[in-house]
Amino acid sequence: MRHRPAASDTAAGHADDLFRQRLENQIDLRHPLVKLAQRKPWAALEDALKDTLPPAPTGGGRPALPIRLMAGLLYLKGAYNLSDEAVCERWLENPYWQFFTGEVFFQTKLPCDSQHDDELAGTGRSVVAPASQGQAQALRAACA
Repeated sequence: MRHRPAASDTAAGHADDLFRQRLENQIDLRHPLVKLAQRKPWAALEDALKDTLPPAPTGGGRPALPIRLMAGLLYLKGAYNLSDEAVCERWLENPYWQFFTGEVFFQTKLPCDSQHDDELAGTGRSVVAPASQGQAQALRAACA
């Protein structure tokens, strides 16, 4: 999956961010997902999985999505018993889900490009879950 660069990763994005409201200023910070996001040991999770889910594949290919996004989507998928497509659709509409997965500003596009989704559609591979069984087991163990 190709990660969509955050708007703040570019010089123009820094200027645009001055005029955008942060999610934390738009949502109820007492919401259960906000509280859970604040309690989750995201840094420890990323540290535990950094070797299993490297940011750039060793054999080339697209860079990985952020671990917090992957772990958060996997959690939401299981918690709400949703398909890959459904969890992505709901993520796009829900500021609490976006906050939970580490977004700072409300996003109006999916975090992966649609070309990659089309490539995965015929393979039976998950858009949300990691590609290998080892990566999936490590991610599930770390999120438990």
